[in-house]
Amino acid sequence: MSGELNPYEAPQSALGPARPVQGLTFGGPPIMPFASARTRAAWAVGLLAMTMVVTVLSMAVTYTSIQGAEAQMAGRALEDEDTSVSELMMYVSLALLVIATGLGSSIAFLMWIHRVHRNLPSLGATDLRFTPGWAVGWFFVPIMNLFRPCQVMREVWRESDSAALAPDPWSGNPSPPTGSSLVGWWWALYLIMNVVNQAAFRASMRAETPETTLVAEWISLAGDLITFPAAIVAIRLVQTITKNQENRHGLLAGVDPFEAGRPTS
Repeated sequence: MSGELNPYEAPQSALGPARPVQGLTFGGPPIMPFASARTRAAWAVGLLAMTMVVTVLSMAVTYTSIQGAEAQMAGRALEDEDTSVSELMMYVSLALLVIATGLGSSIAFLMWIHRVHRNLPSLGATDLRFTPGWAVGWFFVPIMNLFRPCQVMREVWRESDSAALAPDPWSGNPSPPTGSSLVGWWWALYLIMNVVNQAAFRASMRAETPETTLVAEWISLAGDLITFPAAIVAIRLVQTITKNQENRHGLLAGVDPFEAGRPTS
C-alpha cells in the first residue's frame, strides 16, 4: 500500500539511503564497522613526539662530535682513555634510544594507517584502489615504496574528508573532496629524511680519519634537522585525518561527531 510505512524497511536520512553497518552488506563483501582510530593516533603522536625529543638530543651530541673532530684536525684534542670510554657509552646509549623511538613510532604509524584505511568502506568509500593490508605493505616493497604510500595516504585523505558530505551553499550539492598539501609535504620530508639518514649511516661506516668522521657527523646533523620537521608534519597528518574520520562518521550516523567514534586499540 502506497503511503504506508514498511516496518521492515531500512530507515532513510537526509544524507541518502542508510548503508548496512556492523559488518553486513547485501550483494557484496562485508563492511567492517567503523572503529575509531583515536587510540592508535594517540600512540603514533606520542611516539613521534618522543622521536623529536631524541632528535634534539642527537643534534646536541652530533654537534659536540663535530667540535671534537675539528679539534683533532687542528691538533688540539687531548683525549684520555676514561673520556673516550664515557663518550662511547653515551653514543651507544643514544643510538639505542634513537632506534627504539624510531622503530616504535614507525610501528604505531603503520598500525594507524591500517586502521584509518580499514574504516574507509564504513565511511561510504567505494572502488578503493588499495586494501588495508597493502596500505601498510607498500612501505616494504622496493621501488614501489617510493610513491605507493603517498598514493595510499591521498586515498585515505580523500575518502576521510568530512567536508564532502556538507552541501555546497550555492548549488546545494555535496562538496567535492578536498586535496591537501599536507600529504605532499609529509611524503617529501619522509623521502628526504630517509635518503640523508642512509647517507649518514654509510658515511659513518667509512669514517676512519678525523676528516671522514667530520663529514659523517655533518651529514648526520643534516638528517636530524630534517627528521624534526618531518615528525611535526606526520603528527599533524595523523591528527587531521583522525579528526576528519570522526566527523564524517558522525555526519553519516547523525550523531555528535565527538561521540561517534568507538575507541579501540
